[in-house]
Amino acid sequence: MNDPILELSGVVKTYSNGPERLPILKGLNFSSPAGVTSVILGESGSGKSTLLNLIGGLDKPDEGRVIVKGSDVTALSEDKLSVFRSRSVGFVFQFHYLISDFDAVENVMLPAYMTGTPRKLAERRAEELLRSVRMAERLRHYPHQLSGGERQRVAVARALINEPDILLADEPTGNLDEKNSDAVEELIFSLAETFGKTLVLVTHDANLAKRGNFRYLLHDGMLVER
Repeated sequence: MNDPILELSGVVKTYSNGPERLPILKGLNFSSPAGVTSVILGESGSGKSTLLNLIGGLDKPDEGRVIVKGSDVTALSEDKLSVFRSRSVGFVFQFHYLISDFDAVENVMLPAYMTGTPRKLAERRAEELLRSVRMAERLRHYPHQLSGGERQRVAVARALINEPDILLADEPTGNLDEKNSDAVEELIFSLAETFGKTLVLVTHDANLAKRGNFRYLLHDGMLVER
């Protein structure tokens, strides 16, 4: 097996609730080779989103290390962390977080444009990605003109615009009906394979969890391989 592109070692994360300390992750270990899909199953409040935030550099652990492509994310300066977040990881959240005043192309191209990609190139890349998620007829539609499933497809395209090494998906079908959920689920896994992305997806859906190359249960602050 290839060397891991992603490795978490002894990760501890605790939150405070007034005087009370709430341990969320308790010395968690995890690794993933490049190009595979890992699905982490866990109930609400088990720490799934916290885990993805740590991998994506949105938060830092109290203890432990998060290594991506041999670099310790927990040791990066704020400037380097910003570059890491914009280029090395792509996020798909449960809610799409599209900008209401931007059309589909503008929403997708924005992360690339903000990191210095020329506007025309970013726009062309955004259009290509939207076609790849079957949104060719909706390029210039605004979020309010799109269905929930279509908005989530735009969000998936946006997560891929900067060609990240790792795609992180946090309950990406949680707000969708069954039909749209199935479509977005299929889309995420097929795109991860097509583009050769390392996918880490967290969910409470046991059926969705079956789709991963590797499957884990997050319980009591630790990961158990299924």
